[in-house]
Amino acid sequence: MTFLSEGAEREIIDRVVEAVFSALDTYAESDSNSSRFLQTNQATEYCNVSRQTLQRWVEERGLPQAKIGGVILYDIQDLNEFIAKHKI
Repeated sequence: MTFLSEGAEREIIDRVVEAVFSALDTYAESDSNSSRFLQTNQATEYCNVSRQTLQRWVEERGLPQAKIGGVILYDIQDLNEFIAKHKI
């Protein structure tokens, strides 16, 4: 038993597919933004340094950090720039 005409069915399918792709694009954008920032333990692993070294970089060499909701975050771009700047 068919409730919709073939054209109406095709239109609904097209709209659903468009909505799914739009949702995936939105998720990909938000995921890339959230993975841009690392918590302290992630930043130490990313840079292959201890927590003490990371803290020393902040205090003595000006590595930027942000504190949001009590959580310290490091921007991967800042880490990459810092490492490149201090490369020997």
